[in-house]
Amino acid sequence: MKAEEIKNTVVVSDLKDFDLEQTMECGQCFHFVKLGKNEYGISAYGHLLHAKQEGNRLCLYNTGIEEFENIWRHYFDLDRDYGEIKAFLLKGDEKLREAVETMWGVRILNQEFFETLISFIISQNKQIPHIKQIVANISKGYGEYLGSIDGNEFYRFPTAEELSAASEEAKSRMEESCRRIPSSSLPSSSSMDSAATACTSILAPALSSAFGRAVPSSFAPAAMPK
Repeated sequence: MKAEEIKNTVVVSDLKDFDLEQTMECGQCFHFVKLGKNEYGISAYGHLLHAKQEGNRLCLYNTGIEEFENIWRHYFDLDRDYGEIKAFLLKGDEKLREAVETMWGVRILNQEFFETLISFIISQNKQIPHIKQIVANISKGYGEYLGSIDGNEFYRFPTAEELSAASEEAKSRMEESCRRIPSSSLPSSSSMDSAATACTSILAPALSSAFGRAVPSSFAPAAMPK
């Protein structure tokens, strides 16, 4: 992997085992907007990112190499050898091959703990578009404005302190607005993105297969950026 800054854009080339669409759409993250084919606006760590992938080349617009090294390299888990992980899993259970090959480009995002915790509490018994809308509403209601991409406004997800400081009236309004998201704006279960289902099919058997066996130290979660 090679990263270089070209005119306010960081170009990451020679990527292996990484697909932006599979990674964003598999159901692990909800604070993004799809802008086009393999192109996304992403809010994370108080920053806004415009990312687009073409083949093994990832373009990160309106950012610099310092921000990439401090935030996005870690966020996308780009330093981990996913080829080694997949080989390890397949060595233990060949039945995983179809799932691994179908979602070959999924990486586990290193997200902020509090936002991830709240997002997955919200996710109970809800479809992904609904979860994304609620996360966007909470961010707009209590978080800092980060900017816009192609007419889509992005806000930072609020901290626990910012949410706890909100008045009871404001919390009630937010709760009511989340409940009123029309079901007609959500896709039917048959049209839900297949990536979420495929990702689940990877993680569940993979964990069952690997459980109880020695796991290489390189698979351990990365430290959060400071």
